[in-house]
Amino acid sequence: MNTANNKILVGIGIILLGLAVVWFVMNRQSASTPSGSAQVETPPAAEATLPSDTLPPATAESPAFVGTIWTAGAILGTPTLATTTLTVQFDDQGRVTGSDGCNTFSGVYTTAGTELTIDPAMMSTQIGCEEAVMQQAEAFTTRLRATTSYQLGDGRLILNQGSVAGLSFFGQRNPLSKTSWTITAYNNGRQAVVGLIQDTTLTITFGDDGTISGVASCNTFSGQYSLSLSPQNITIGQIAVTRMACIEPEGVMEQEAAFLAALESAASWGIRGTQLDLRTADDELAIIGVNSRNL
Repeated sequence: MNTANNKILVGIGIILLGLAVVWFVMNRQSASTPSGSAQVETPPAAEATLPSDTLPPATAESPAFVGTIWTAGAILGTPTLATTTLTVQFDDQGRVTGSDGCNTFSGVYTTAGTELTIDPAMMSTQIGCEEAVMQQAEAFTTRLRATTSYQLGDGRLILNQGSVAGLSFFGQRNPLSKTSWTITAYNNGRQAVVGLIQDTTLTITFGDDGTISGVASCNTFSGQYSLSLSPQNITIGQIAVTRMACIEPEGVMEQEAAFLAALESAASWGIRGTQLDLRTADDELAIIGVNSRNL
């Protein structure tokens, strides 16, 4: 009887020992492989992506990268100041030129596919402007120098700095279109560029349909114009003027006649920050104006 009991006890012990071994082995496996780890995959490293306004492919109707004067609409998504014109133009000789809204600049660039490198050692004029304009100019040129690639399409140009679309431009075949300028000086026809008579106004507005109009001191005027980008030539046709006569302030009618003659003599144009220069065929200043609004 005792022998039988001993055998039973030994059997139970063996069973308990086996269960303990099984539990130990399973516990070791559980410790080395956390629960649910078989279903967990290490996610790939996040890839830097461009903003969601990636452009559609360029089409035959899109302005060309080379030759177009591209006008900046935004810097890092912030619209440019309404009273400034920031531009960039790439020619077919590897030269880049433009305006940062205050000064003009020039430099060299290279491309490989859509990769774009602009040499940081750009040359620039050194005109001083108000603080907000200077801050915008610095932000613009900093982004421009750091450009690594470009996107072209839908009438726009995006210059990327790495994974950031920093500068957004729209192409203008006519950068004077829909702009208005307040005249600050004009050529009086006697080899002198002079300011305006006090309390008088001279303006020029360029339409998008080839029309030009404005205020000539006493009367208003209108006419037609055409221009080219390279070289930056302009032709202003015969001007039509209303027929009011003004006697005050003194000399206003003489100023009007000299201004209109200077306007018709314009043969080239240039934008330097907020300033428009119209020059004669002899490269003499004909008219100087400042941007008064973007229509």
